Amino acid sequence: MSETAVFAGANNFTTDEARGTLTSFDSTVNCPADESVSTVTDGWQRTPWCFKGLYYVPIYQTLQDMNWTLVTS
Repeated sequence: MSETAVFAGANNFTTDEARGTLTSFDSTVNCPADESVSTVTDGWQRTPWCFKGLYYVPIYQTLQDMNWTLVTS
């Protein structure tokens, strides 16, 4: 499995805001024909990458389950 942190731009993109994690299965699959570089909405020219499974866990869930606190300074 592969795990990636998810952040969002906040305060007019002057700060980062932790949102959660994405976890994917290691095996990739061919993307559907309607998924192409032109359908990637982040404005970058890159080929979509498709997995057999992918799930998102919000940051609040991880913090609550692990009894953690996010330190921001």
